[in-house]
Amino acid sequence: QRNIVGDTKTAGSVCLLLQAGLPCALFARTADNNGPAFSISLELRGGTNAAMAPQIEYLTEIFLPVARAGFGQPSGVAVDVERRGYFPKGGGLVKVTVPHMQSKKLKPISLLDRGQVLEEIKVRAFHAGSCPRWVAESMAEAAVKEFNTTDIGG
Repeated sequence: QRNIVGDTKTAGSVCLLLQAGLPCALFARTADNNGPAFSISLELRGGTNAAMAPQIEYLTEIFLPVARAGFGQPSGVAVDVERRGYFPKGGGLVKVTVPHMQSKKLKPISLLDRGQVLEEIKVRAFHAGSCPRWVAESMAEAAVKEFNTTDIGG
């Protein structure tokens, strides 16, 4: 197993780091490409919930399940959000374990089926630093109210 640290030293997105690093980690081999394959342990530091980038919940709740179902891999990828990081300081810590893929390529993904109708929508709001908890609670309540009064079924 190889351990790799990626640190933006800012609130830069750890999700964008993972988007760049995941394909490399999935197919990691020795430098001469003849040695045994190995798994990768990534320690990513920066923003977990950064503006203009995928949120960590998008990665764990949407991207990885779709990738597992569609590509058949990366079924063993584990993501552990140890600490959240926000603008302007970052400070988030996400540990990702990526097992080596046995095949040499990913199978194509097809997203033609709309899937199941949503039965539940989870609302999460976070606060950090000097932002009081009631602000996050108010945001969550407003989102729930909006979902309950809007026809999201289209």
